[in-house]
Amino acid sequence: MVNTIEDIHTLGFDAKKIISKFSEIDDLETRKNALKVEITKLQKEQTSQAIKLEMLKQNSSTHTQAISIYEQLACMGLGLGELTILVNTITELAKENGISESMAVNKFLNDVTQRYKYISGFESRLEELKSETENTESGLIILRQSSSELDKVTDSLRKL
Repeated sequence: MVNTIEDIHTLGFDAKKIISKFSEIDDLETRKNALKVEITKLQKEQTSQAIKLEMLKQNSSTHTQAISIYEQLACMGLGLGELTILVNTITELAKENGISESMAVNKFLNDVTQRYKYISGFESRLEELKSETENTESGLIILRQSSSELDKVTDSLRKL
């Protein structure tokens, strides 16, 4: 290396400037490598943040839908208090039947659906029976009136 520096000096170059330039190049190489490491680190962080952002967007969408459904339920009169009662009922159902709460929800919904169908099928029949009862009662009133009139006629005929 000493020979190289002497040769550079003999050719008319300033050895100190050349050594300074080599030092700068070495420093720049070190800096370049550090920046590559930093870029890789930042790219990984960016990927991680993009995944988190997507998850937050999905959560936000889910929460927006939940709020919309809650608002619909609240408009129907099924607010927080009623939902709390529903949660407590399902929790009790799970404990009483020794099943998980998610299974209790399914059982509860199936029971409501089945019983609703069963009950709603009888609503029209119930209306028919009410109408038939009203008609029968009207007929009975007419028969009572006729019977009363017939009794009067019979009494009148006996008196003759």
